Amino acid sequence: MQSSQSPLVPLVLRYVRGRVARGELVRDTAEQYRSRLLDFARSTPVEPDALTRRHVLRWLERPGLSVPYRRARLTALRGFCQWLVVERLIERDPTLGIRPPEMPPLLPRYLPAEDMAALMAVVRDDPRTRLACLLMVQEMLRRGEVARIQLGDVDLRRRVLSVRGKGGRGGVTRRTHLTTETMEALRAYLPIVSATSGPLLRSVRWRDRGISGAHVGELVSKAMYAAGVKHFGGDGRSPHALRHTGAQDLVDRGEDLRKVQKALGHASIKNTEIYVRGAVGDLSEVLEGRRYDAPVRRRRLADSG
Repeated sequence: MQSSQSPLVPLVLRYVRGRVARGELVRDTAEQYRSRLLDFARSTPVEPDALTRRHVLRWLERPGLSVPYRRARLTALRGFCQWLVVERLIERDPTLGIRPPEMPPLLPRYLPAEDMAALMAVVRDDPRTRLACLLMVQEMLRRGEVARIQLGDVDLRRRVLSVRGKGGRGGVTRRTHLTTETMEALRAYLPIVSATSGPLLRSVRWRDRGISGAHVGELVSKAMYAAGVKHFGGDGRSPHALRHTGAQDLVDRGEDLRKVQKALGHASIKNTEIYVRGAVGDLSEVLEGRRYDAPVRRRRLADSG
């Protein structure tokens, strides 16, 4: 099976390139789509009109893939196949009727206070990584949202940050408050940038260029390893855990769930409710005060009549 001979490879590249040109995919998402779809194309070396449901299922059900990753693969492939139909390269979308696998009910992973303190101690002398960490835990931004921040999105006087979130095609989707700790990190980092426009977080090598969401994740992961907070890949302590940590802390201290939803940029309150399932503070008053191992004086059968 020669991957370079797959007729689908140039079509994948054309599809992703077109969506980027139309502003439908930001850089990080485009890279993810390209990688997933090229994997499908190279493992399915057939002409477009020969694609079948069997090809799709075989690729989706490859052993060892997590449920979230299989869902992401199906999303990418569904868009590609719909484009093939529009371009009249295939008559019928082979992904039709294929339902994404059900997500298991998981609680968000968050970091305890001592781990956050260890992480912040490690990045104390690294203004760029410190700012990235604080934007993820204090303002609860995703790594891609951190990477997309422009200097013009930061209003230091009003302490407001314009966020270019998911689904916004690079545009501003919400505004959020900048906390005191993040403001301190910004004031330490901005003189290093020494610019009035362009990306906030910049490459060390090319000072006029920004960095990708993946690069933000790498910076934070490296700091987490150095702090002893993260031990190995897949241990559940990813950079995204900082966003979960900030949200869980707000819910634990009793903040209104609608306000937490707004801060997180969740379209649905259902996505925010997962943090309520992880909150246990008020349960102590409900659950304490009972014992089941206390000795019980049994009545004799004769006494019971």
